[in-house]
Amino acid sequence: MAEITTILRQVYLQYGEPMFANTPVLKNLIQDLSLDESDTNLLIRAIDCGVAIQVMDNVPAPNNSTQIDIIVNHLVSNLMWSEDKAIQAVEYFTYAKFGDRSTSEASSNITIEEFPEHLLLAEEGDVVVQYNVGNCYEQGLTSNPYKAFHWYLRAAEQGYVLAQFIVAQCYEHGKGIEQNKLKAFHWYSTAAEEGYVDAQRMIGPCYEHGIGVEKNLTEAFNRYLQLALNYYLLAAQQGYAKAQYKVGCYYSNAKADKKSLTKIIKPSKKSDTPSSPPTKKITPNYTEALHWYMQAASQGNEDAQKVIDSICAKGF
Repeated sequence: MAEITTILRQVYLQYGEPMFANTPVLKNLIQDLSLDESDTNLLIRAIDCGVAIQVMDNVPAPNNSTQIDIIVNHLVSNLMWSEDKAIQAVEYFTYAKFGDRSTSEASSNITIEEFPEHLLLAEEGDVVVQYNVGNCYEQGLTSNPYKAFHWYLRAAEQGYVLAQFIVAQCYEHGKGIEQNKLKAFHWYSTAAEEGYVDAQRMIGPCYEHGIGVEKNLTEAFNRYLQLALNYYLLAAQQGYAKAQYKVGCYYSNAKADKKSLTKIIKPSKKSDTPSSPPTKKITPNYTEALHWYMQAASQGNEDAQKVIDSICAKGF
């Protein structure tokens, strides 16, 4: 199980939830991993039964027994799964989404007697231990959001991308530190530059709504388009549906000019700063809009499908 869960977690960290929402691509990936036949068959069956999608959409935390039980009960009662296989399948994809109960389980395994030793390692600069100590303070041995933030920040400042993302969330929501949208944007950008998909998803909305950065719809457009194209180029039909829908929305009203679109191919780190680049004059491009609406709709995005239905109803 350890090998499978580790691989699934790596896939999630690299590609995010869109991979797990795209049944054909995910099945092809599983089949290419050369796992034991029994494990491959279990994962393929689970994917076909919608387990991956249900976990990604409905399980908010690894210890949320209510939602996990709903999925397991559905497999057993309606799809003729054995209970042990149903639990195993759900655990695989829960692990993929949250990590090994990832750091939370590691931190909860630190006893009170062991904690001083881990704290010493954290003081000496071990970034993984710093992250785990932060997790201990957040949800492990004792709850102290301020100390949790302190250790997450220590790890983030040393380049630990998971900590960078959590620090951004702390600043955005005021967890353990005074709310600061500018610093939230900074840490989201830092993690995004390291390739952390969950952070990359945050940059477009930040520019769109002016969260920690000057509102700039052109830059938001570029970020949504970059997300969509990155996923699309990774594999056929593997796009982040929400980003594709957003691109369709922006193309319906405006198209970034050639100069601004070069950022899609060669993004500049300097663009992730609190002062956003100047807005370009842009014009509509309905062909591109329809293309991206169709890409999003093909992955089940309901908003995109409504737009397409509306277009068809008008006879276009």
